Amino acid sequence: MDGSSVTAASLHTGHLDRIAEAAGGMSVGIAEISGRIEDISGRMDRGTATLGALHQTSVAMAQAGERIAASARATCDTVATARGRVDESRATLDQAIGSIGALLATVGTIDGELHELREVMKSVGAVAREINAIARQTNLLALNATIEAARAGEAGRGFAVVATEVKALSRKTAEATVGIERTLRTLDERARRLLDHGAQGVERAAAVRGGTDAIAGVFAAVSTVMYTVGEEARRIDGEAVTIHDQCRDMEGRMAQIAADIASSSADVGSARDQVAGLLSLGESLIETTVDLGVETADSPFLRRAQRVAVQLSTRLEAGLAIGEIGEADLFDEEYAPVAHSNPPQFKTRFTDFTDRAFPDILEPAFAADPRTASCVAVDRNGYLPTHNQRYANPQGPDPVWNAAHCRNRRIFDDRAGLTAARNRKPFILQTYRRDMGGGRFVTIKEVSVPILVRGRHWGAVRLNYRHEPAPPSRNHHRE
Repeated sequence: MDGSSVTAASLHTGHLDRIAEAAGGMSVGIAEISGRIEDISGRMDRGTATLGALHQTSVAMAQAGERIAASARATCDTVATARGRVDESRATLDQAIGSIGALLATVGTIDGELHELREVMKSVGAVAREINAIARQTNLLALNATIEAARAGEAGRGFAVVATEVKALSRKTAEATVGIERTLRTLDERARRLLDHGAQGVERAAAVRGGTDAIAGVFAAVSTVMYTVGEEARRIDGEAVTIHDQCRDMEGRMAQIAADIASSSADVGSARDQVAGLLSLGESLIETTVDLGVETADSPFLRRAQRVAVQLSTRLEAGLAIGEIGEADLFDEEYAPVAHSNPPQFKTRFTDFTDRAFPDILEPAFAADPRTASCVAVDRNGYLPTHNQRYANPQGPDPVWNAAHCRNRRIFDDRAGLTAARNRKPFILQTYRRDMGGGRFVTIKEVSVPILVRGRHWGAVRLNYRHEPAPPSRNHHRE
């Protein structure tokens, strides 16, 4: 080969190196952009969900406003009806109070007349007693006249007849005055009873009048309260109508915002797909340069992942050969949840076996370069039974801490995880953001190599590393 050919080849290789380096940087940049777009898309989705919830709340508030307004109007009607009845009852009560007042006046008049009647009866009794005294005196005179007539003999006979008649009149007068006095006593007793009953009636009527006055005050207070309630109900009705109108206006605005978000979300989705296409293109470009034999920044990690895949395949086949594990158990896909784990962890029939067999292979590969973020093996469904010791801590009460430090026995079935787990090509390169929990993400490059066990696809090696310059060879000569 002449010098010009060597120079051309060197230039060609140099160009490929620069292309590979640029492709690697582009993949990292696109991965960052893709992650940001995913974040935006997630926030927009959450915003859409929140807006939907707000819309439903607004609808519920508008409906509640309608119900409140209807209830307020019904309350106004009820209060108006009740006020009418209260006014009617109050008018009836006023009439009753007037009647009671008239009754009290009548009872007072009767009481006065009864007192006057008793005074008259006392006067009549006095006159009757005077008549009775006169009758007794007359009787004595008649007795004396009779005696004198008897002395006079025949000459006093006529006078004796008169004396006899006077005596008889005196007796009848005495008897009449006795009857009058008895009648007067009876009348006086009855008048006294009437006065007592009248006094009791006056007291009761006064008590009733006091009660009716109190009731009248209550009716007045109730009427005032009902008026206030009616006014408040009318005010509530007006406010409820305002709330209803504002909610309807807010519904329209939120519907417009939702439409705008939906349109933007569609644009973001389209941009995400386009960026994903660019990311795949960049990854394919890197893979192509590696296939061409160009030594790139990714080449050492690819060779290490390939060695680990061969070592794991050999170890799994050895385990089958010596009966350390059965083939059905090794390919078990029944993922039993680990109780109380958060984030969820799972166990299979091969988990304990990989915990024994994998660390001796994975730990040296993980420690080979400080840029290495992790070196693990997953099955076809993205299940990661055994992680590097740094990330295989027992879970604690904090799920955010667990997500970053307890990554073993987890299923990583996102796009990157399943792409790596189900890949059958010799290798694939991916660039993505890893969720470390608590809203923290790390941009990672990954090379994945399939793991075959007796020609059967078991899973893949996933070697993750940061896109950084290689450390000085004198300190980190590990490849």
